[in-house]
Amino acid sequence: MNGKIGIFDSGVGGLTVARAILNLLPNESLLYFADTKHIPYGEHSPREVESFAMRITSFLVQMGVKLLAIACNYSSALIYEKAKELYPDIPIVGVLQEGAKLSAHSPYRKLGILATKGTVRTRIYPKEVKKINPLKEVVQASCPPLVSLIESLAPEESIRPVLKNCLKRLKSKLRHSFSAALITPW
Repeated sequence: MNGKIGIFDSGVGGLTVARAILNLLPNESLLYFADTKHIPYGEHSPREVESFAMRITSFLVQMGVKLLAIACNYSSALIYEKAKELYPDIPIVGVLQEGAKLSAHSPYRKLGILATKGTVRTRIYPKEVKKINPLKEVVQASCPPLVSLIESLAPEESIRPVLKNCLKRLKSKLRHSFSAALITPW
């Protein structure tokens, strides 16, 4: 099929998705859109993020993409179904939906999810996981400082203490030790 694979995120975090696609499909061409003007999405209202994400989706479709990867969890939560309905001829993949599938099939009963404030507010991760596996217990926590560190391409040694603190808060939300943590791409 002709055309590029379109990928979008609110910043550079989605480049991990682009890298994974290129590792799996090294002969494909990618078109990556980073909406750095509105970063971080997690601080915006659902209506604003839906508007940003649908405009980007429309742009990428107009550019002739043959597949669209929504590399932003918050955008995936808000527009995934709508985008699939509007563009039925283009396969659309949302990182949130794919992450929920992987989580639902993990060997652990309890799952901890770190995400942006916006993604956590949607409560979509627990809903998606429980649709697939109702026996899973999903607890979420936001970690706002992590977004700015990732987007600024901060060195790992700067990220590690912030991540450790966020995981500590997540662990306390579970009331006792958790079995696994899924750290989502922003």
